[in-house]
Amino acid sequence: MALATDCPDLVAYLRHTEVEIAGRLHSAYRWFSIHSGHGGAVEAEHFAWATRGARLAFDYLEPDLHDPLHQQLLLGFVDFTRDHREFFENVNSP
Repeated sequence: MALATDCPDLVAYLRHTEVEIAGRLHSAYRWFSIHSGHGGAVEAEHFAWATRGARLAFDYLEPDLHDPLHQQLLLGFVDFTRDHREFFENVNSP
C-alpha cells in the first residue's frame, strides 16, 4: 500500500492508536485496510450499491423528473470525487 511505503510513521501511529466506533475500540488504521484493495476493496462495493439504489429510485419517479435528477446525481458524484481526491492529497502531502 502506498501509504505504508510513503508514510511509515503515520501508518505506525494509526496502527497503534485506537478510536471508538459504535462503542468499541478499533485501530485507527482499520478504515484504510477495509477500504483498500487489500481489504476487499469495499469502496467498489459502496459504489455498486449506490448506483443500484439510484437506478431503483428512478422506478418511483415521474419520467419527466429523470433527466434533472440524473444531472443532480452527476453533480453529487463530481463533488464526492473532488472531496475524496482532496482528502488523499492532504494525507499524502508532507
